[in-house]
Amino acid sequence: SINANKITAGTIDAQKVNLINLNANNITTGAISGAVFQTSFNNFGQAVQLDPNGLTFHRLNGNRSLQVKQDGVSVFNPNTNMLIGMLSYAEDPFNGNSPLVALSTTGSSNLSLGFQSSDTGKTYTPALNIGGATGNVGIQYNLYVTRNLAAGGNLQTDGTLIVSDATSLNAGLIVSGSTNINNV
Repeated sequence: SINANKITAGTIDAQKVNLINLNANNITTGAISGAVFQTSFNNFGQAVQLDPNGLTFHRLNGNRSLQVKQDGVSVFNPNTNMLIGMLSYAEDPFNGNSPLVALSTTGSSNLSLGFQSSDTGKTYTPALNIGGATGNVGIQYNLYVTRNLAAGGNLQTDGTLIVSDATSLNAGLIVSGSTNINNV
């Protein structure tokens, strides 16, 4: 038997030693490579895993819910483990390939910007919705435009349309609610 309190110098070859219950509270230098780190946070999924693929958050069922990688943040449906959207770097082909931040959805998933009237639960009201399969943009509430509004196709709303600057429509304007258009 060895009393480890008396070891003051030398080298321990980790290939020949199996360590369990290591208290790593005082690692002061070096790098840990090729490792998978996994932990759990209270009420925040089953595990958080850091490996060469990135930082991945898992739900209680083991499926991914969020993954942070070098090229962006991926969001998964935690019930099916399928990718539903990303926040990433992209180049804008319509503006000379200028860099931009892309918030995108995949397949039949929708991308919604919404609001919550209270800070409890996961229920929110979508105000702007982009269809993942079609690219159609839906606006659920009044649309307020304070600068130019250009529409290549029909512009349609069931709410109020208020435009206070120049408007360019290549097709029709359909408004079921009230309309207030100035300086057209």
